[in-house]
Amino acid sequence: MISKITLISQYFPPENGAAAERMGSFATYLHEHYEIEIVTAQPIHMMLSKDKHQGDYPFKIVRLPHQKKSSSSKYMRLLHEVAFALKAAKYLQKKARNSLLLYTTPSPFLAMVALFFKKYKNRSYVLDVRDLYPEVIADVGIISKGNPIYRLASRLMYLAYQNASLISFVNKKWSDLMTAANQDSLYLPNGIGDYPIRLVNSDPRKDVIYYSGNFGQMYDFSPILIIAQKLQKSPDPKLNAVRIVLIGDGVQGEWIRHQIAEMELSNIEIIGPYTKSEVNEILKTGKIGIVSLQLEAASLRGAVPNKLYDYLECGLRTIAIIPETISQEILSTGLITVYTKIDYDKIIHDIDEYISNYKYQPITIEKFPFLYRSYHLKKLNQLIKNID
Repeated sequence: MISKITLISQYFPPENGAAAERMGSFATYLHEHYEIEIVTAQPIHMMLSKDKHQGDYPFKIVRLPHQKKSSSSKYMRLLHEVAFALKAAKYLQKKARNSLLLYTTPSPFLAMVALFFKKYKNRSYVLDVRDLYPEVIADVGIISKGNPIYRLASRLMYLAYQNASLISFVNKKWSDLMTAANQDSLYLPNGIGDYPIRLVNSDPRKDVIYYSGNFGQMYDFSPILIIAQKLQKSPDPKLNAVRIVLIGDGVQGEWIRHQIAEMELSNIEIIGPYTKSEVNEILKTGKIGIVSLQLEAASLRGAVPNKLYDYLECGLRTIAIIPETISQEILSTGLITVYTKIDYDKIIHDIDEYISNYKYQPITIEKFPFLYRSYHLKKLNQLIKNID
C-alpha cells in the first residue's frame, strides 16, 4: 500500500503559473493522505529578488540548484529542462527509494527519467501530462513532424505512458490517446483551489484588463497589443481610459516590451513576476481577464488555460481567444466569452459592455463544484490507492 509520494516538478509554489499551481494543489491534497516530498527548482521570482524564504509548507521541499532562465532560445530552454531532469534523476538515485514517484510533464525529459527508473530500478510512477510532447515542440517550430527525432520522441513518450502505473492529463481531447496507451488514465482538468479568496461585493474595481501567467511561446500576444491600440485610439473616453496590465514573466517578455514601444502604447504595461497570492490580490482590483493562445497550434485543441480559473476565482469577466470552444460546464458561469476567430470589433464591443456593466458574481464550490480541483483530485487519490 502506498504511504509515501515523491512529486517531481520543475515548477512549484510560491512560483506563479499553471504548472506551479497544479502541482501545488496536488501536493496539498495528497498530503492529507500520504507522506509527501517535493523535488523542484528555485522559483524565478526568488532568484530575481534573492529571496530565500520558502514559505510555510507542511511537507518537505527539496529545491535543486537549478538556475532557470527565461531564454528566448527554444533550444536553450530545452537544455535547461534536460539539466533539471538529470539533477532530479541524480537526487532520486540516492533518496526516497520506497516512495511512489509522481512526475509532471513538461518537462518531457522527466518522463524519460520516469521510464528509466521503471525499467532499471523497478520504481512505480504516476505521470501527469500537461502538454502533449513532442507535438508542442513541432508547434513552436523546433522540429517537424516528419523528422526522425520527432518519431523517436513520440515513441519514447508512448512508452512512458504505457509503463506508468497511472496517467492524469489536463486536456479531455487527449482521452483516446491516453486510454489507448494506458487503461489507467484519468482526465484531471485544472481548477480553482479550495482556499478562501476573501472577495466581497464592495471590493473596488478599476477599468483594467489583466493577463496573468507565463509569457510562453504557445501564447499569442499580438491580439492583446492590437486591442490596446484600438482602445487607445477609441473616440470613446471611457474606452480610451481602459488599461491593460500583463502580470508575469517569460520568453516573450522582451518582444512584448519592444512592441509596446514601437506601437507607442501608453495604456499597457508589464509587472511582476509575483506569487499566486500576490497575483490574486492584483486580479481582484480589475474587471476583465484576457488570454490569447496560438489559434493554429494543433496541440492546443481542447485546451482550457489555467488562468481562466484564476479569473473566475477573482471575479473577472473573461475574454478567451482560444483554438476551440470550452465545455458548457465552464461556460455556464456566464463569465467567459470565447473567440475561436479574432473579431476586434466584437471584442471592443464586449470590453465596453463588461466595463460599463460589471457586477461581481461569486463562483462558489457549492454552486460550481466541477470548477474546483478537489472535485477531481478525489478520484486521483482513489486510483493511487489501487496501485500495487
